[in-house]
Amino acid sequence: MGVIDPNAMYRAGYSSKARGKSGKAHLADTIDKVLGLVGRQVINKWSAGMGELSELRKKSRRTKSDINTLVNDVGAEMNADFKNNLAVWNKEYDKGAKMASYGLTAKRRAKGEAMMDYSYGKMQNMHTKFQDLSAKVAKYEKQGLLYQGEDVADYDGPGWGAGMDDDEFLNASQLANGKLFKHMTVDPDTGDISIMREKQNDDGTITLWNEPLEDLDWPEDADNTLQGVQKGYIESSVGNGDKGKPWDEMHDKYMLDEITGSVNSASQAAVKDYFFGGTANDFSDGKMESSSPAHIMLLEQGFEPNTEQWEGQLKIMKNEMDFSKDGMARKKITDLMHSAAKKYHENAYGLYEEKQLQKRREKGSNKGSILIRMNLNLQERILLRVTNMKMVHG
Repeated sequence: MGVIDPNAMYRAGYSSKARGKSGKAHLADTIDKVLGLVGRQVINKWSAGMGELSELRKKSRRTKSDINTLVNDVGAEMNADFKNNLAVWNKEYDKGAKMASYGLTAKRRAKGEAMMDYSYGKMQNMHTKFQDLSAKVAKYEKQGLLYQGEDVADYDGPGWGAGMDDDEFLNASQLANGKLFKHMTVDPDTGDISIMREKQNDDGTITLWNEPLEDLDWPEDADNTLQGVQKGYIESSVGNGDKGKPWDEMHDKYMLDEITGSVNSASQAAVKDYFFGGTANDFSDGKMESSSPAHIMLLEQGFEPNTEQWEGQLKIMKNEMDFSKDGMARKKITDLMHSAAKKYHENAYGLYEEKQLQKRREKGSNKGSILIRMNLNLQERILLRVTNMKMVHG
């Protein structure tokens, strides 16, 4: 089978012949367990030790005890590569400190200062990256538990966004459970962190490469902003229909302009969350995947849900769809919201007209009853009068 070009598939309009390995199947093959407590415990220890660096004095007042704390408290928790490099940087720092203090010439003392700066800079660089990882792992642990449907008593933040793809999910999961740390390496010259990756080739050989930590993709937080926006437009439309305001051409244009403005002003995270997550049938802030524009588009293209083709095409959408202002995704969302608002408005207006018709019928029926009663009363009075006259003349 030839190599699939996702870009070509996308340009062809989401061809129904698309093929792609299921994102869910890929995750099932590569992740033993989505999350665990180990990842958080380990990274917190690393971050706590590395945090010592943030408390160091300015370089002219650095002390050996600060560096000892780094090596002793942090090094023991890291994989061999980190531990070995810390030991090397520690020796470099020691050597530079001696040269800076006891160098016989200004040049040698300056060289010692440079060695101190160089080794300290590498540790500081790694410290900054571990601070970021520390925040991520604590958050991803809780979000991963939410993703699995578990209650997290000490977390009231958002879950992962509906636009998350399998690569982002895998990275976040492996970071939180500690797996990712086992594959991390550090550049001895810079302190930059990379992830050792491997890929099995068609001929059975394995290709290894280092992926810079900065190049990894991470999940965005769920953002239900547009779900709330749609809820507001639905409630407004129902209210206008209840009041007897028709959905005419002028109101149609007004609503389209309003919805377009709301959608175009939303963040990309909110657009992705709505595009792939949809909204609940009751138009609350909840989500129902089958109501999402992505789900609807895939059905229109002839894909069958939960198949490899469906999952492959969904991944292409997540990577290639235009989520920018006036892009395809926002236009699809705008059309969906506009249609929903019109539908709910017209339903409410139809009920309003039925109520008005019923009131007119009831009013007409009441008038008829009054006329009948008036005629009966008149007949009774005439009959009574005739009877009285007969009695008088009789």
